[in-house]
Amino acid sequence: MKRRIFIFTLVLSFIGGFFNVYSFYMRGGRYAFLQTGTLIAMIYDLFVANYMDLWLGLSTFLSFYLGIVFTFIMDFLFQKKHKEKYLRITLLSLAFLFMVPSLFFKQTSGIDLSYISIWSTGIMGGIILEGFKDLWIPSVTTMMTNNTRLLVKNLTNGIIKKEKKYFKTAGLLISVLLSFILGIVSFLPFYLYTDFASYSVCIPLLLMFGILIFEGICLRLNKKINLSEYQNTFISNDYIETEEENYVNHFIFAPLEHLKKLKLNDEVYEAVIAITSKNETKIKQNTIAKKLYICSLLEEERYEDLKHFLKKI
Repeated sequence: MKRRIFIFTLVLSFIGGFFNVYSFYMRGGRYAFLQTGTLIAMIYDLFVANYMDLWLGLSTFLSFYLGIVFTFIMDFLFQKKHKEKYLRITLLSLAFLFMVPSLFFKQTSGIDLSYISIWSTGIMGGIILEGFKDLWIPSVTTMMTNNTRLLVKNLTNGIIKKEKKYFKTAGLLISVLLSFILGIVSFLPFYLYTDFASYSVCIPLLLMFGILIFEGICLRLNKKINLSEYQNTFISNDYIETEEENYVNHFIFAPLEHLKKLKLNDEVYEAVIAITSKNETKIKQNTIAKKLYICSLLEEERYEDLKHFLKKI
């Protein structure tokens, strides 16, 4: 599961780097994913009465946030219908479709049909940002400012605290940054040395098609488990809804010696110990720990481990 998520993260980071430089050079100096720069340009165009470029920036800005709103609505509807596992492949398919128009338009030089590409690129950017913002915590696949901050933070913590986990996270963040840079580099030769810059979009299209196929295969392999077969198991619709469960989810990341100083009831304290020690016997004996452990296996799509655990209950 972690490898699968990491592959998705690298591919989407590549696409983020590609379409940021693509939209800047091909679509009037506006960014597909970085709306801070677009907003600054819009304010400048407004002050100097450059209304044609203002409309260009406004189109990029609005289409990007239209993509975010659309993704938010899709997420709500899929959750309402209990079809969450199909949300990712649906969003990937839509992002793929919104990339396609860029193949058919050359560089934007005014208000013309290439605005179709501006809108489709902006919507695609919003879908990828909102739909995959929590794909791999703590990174954001298409925006590197926070990733760079986290890289420096983890390297500093690793040097000061001398713990390998910080260097491991830093290494993963470096991979994401390099993938983003590679996305930028993949566009520039087409733009600088050929007349086929619009066809460079084939690169992210092929990558997106690849992870679409990969996601489809994973969906077929991961068959849904019928939890009704296990009458002894209780899983709430929103499993982090009680105060005790919130405590457990918070304190499993705290050093155990700190827990003794807190006024936790026995069940919460035992749940923390059970989950942090990964002791299945203790987890089964604690209602809170059992519920959280089962749901974590579901979220990570560790279905074989879940079947094995449920049979022991």
